[in-house]
Amino acid sequence: MITFSNFFFSLIVLLTISYLTGYFLKIFSGQKYGLVLFPGTVIHELSHLIACLLTGAKIKKTKIFSTKGGFIKHGKPLLPILGPAVISLFPVFGGIAVLYFIFEISQFNPPEFYSSIEFLEELKVFFAENYNLWQFWALIYLIISIVVCIIPSKKDLENSALSLLFIFSIVFILFHFNVLTDQIELVFERLMDVLIYGTVLGSIGLVVSFCLYLFKIILVKFLHIFS
Repeated sequence: MITFSNFFFSLIVLLTISYLTGYFLKIFSGQKYGLVLFPGTVIHELSHLIACLLTGAKIKKTKIFSTKGGFIKHGKPLLPILGPAVISLFPVFGGIAVLYFIFEISQFNPPEFYSSIEFLEELKVFFAENYNLWQFWALIYLIISIVVCIIPSKKDLENSALSLLFIFSIVFILFHFNVLTDQIELVFERLMDVLIYGTVLGSIGLVVSFCLYLFKIILVKFLHIFS
C-alpha cells in the first residue's frame, strides 16, 4: 500500500503546485491571462481529444482554445469503467509528456530531485546557468502555461468521480487480499515516476509565478506610497 499512498501524495503535490501557480498568475487579467495559458489550454484539450479517441468516445463538438478556455464535448466512452477516468485525467499525463519532449529537444537539462535541500540547490544552479538566454525564458513560459492547465477542471472531476471511486475501490480490495499486488505496484510506480517529473518541472513554474506575484504586490504598494 506504500506505493499506492505515495502515488496519491505525488498526485496531490503536483495538483497543488498547478493550482498555486495558476493563483499567482492571476496578476494577469482577462485576455492577458488567456494568452499566458494558450499553450497549456491547447495541450489540455488535445489530451482530452486523444483520450476520447483511445476510449471510443464520440466527439460531438471541439473548441481547442478561446480567451475563456476550451472544451471537448463527447459521448460516453466505449471503454467501460476506465473510460471516464482516462478522459478526465489524460491532460495530467499529456502535459507532462509534452514537457518531457520539450526538454528532450532543447539544450536544457531539468533539475533532478534527490532530496528537498539538494533540489533547491539544483534549482538555483538551473536558473543561474540559463537566466541570460531567451530560449530559457521561452521554456519557462511553456512550463508555467502547461503546469497550470494540468489540473483537471471541475467538470472533468464530475465526469470521472464514480469511475475513479470504483477503480480505487477495486485496487484497494486487490491490495487487501494480496491479489496482483506486484503488477499493480509496478503500474503505480511508473505513474509515480511521471508525476514526480511533473512536480519537479512544476516547481520551476511555481517559483517564477510566485516571484511575479510578489513583484506586483511590492510595485503596487510602492506606487501607492508615492501617489
